[in-house]
Amino acid sequence: MQSVMRGELSLDAYVTHSISDLGGVNDAIEALHSGNCLRAVVRIAENPIKPDNKPTLKGNVKLEGGRLQQVTHFSESTQCNMTFSVFLPTRRMRLDPDPPVLIYLSGLTCTDENARTKAAFAQEAARFGLAVVFPDTSPRGLGLPGEVSEPALTTSDTWCRDKL
Repeated sequence: MQSVMRGELSLDAYVTHSISDLGGVNDAIEALHSGNCLRAVVRIAENPIKPDNKPTLKGNVKLEGGRLQQVTHFSESTQCNMTFSVFLPTRRMRLDPDPPVLIYLSGLTCTDENARTKAAFAQEAARFGLAVVFPDTSPRGLGLPGEVSEPALTTSDTWCRDKL
């Protein structure tokens, strides 16, 4: 349950029936009893509150004197999901101050994974107590012209190519 509440595990794939109002609750119960329904959601009313797009932890591994975490989040500026990785050095003492942060901007077509893999940074970052952030520098998979025909190109690459 905690994984669901933190946004680390989505139950959306298990929802097989969605009922739009309270009047359909009997239909949901019948579907569950029939065996054709794995999980039914009854939406009592429209929710006027926009969902909180909290960051989601995709990966968390120990690495060279620290932890490397990969996080997805909704970006207001690009209006799509973006990913970044962050290396957090292990604190020597619990009350140590937060580490200084280096933001590593990679090339236009590089993902956060390209940068963190090629940088060979972890051992030295841990030694100096430095946090390193690897943002994905381009939105991806937005379905813009050129993305499908040229899968190596990101949204930003396609835009730049078309403007030059």
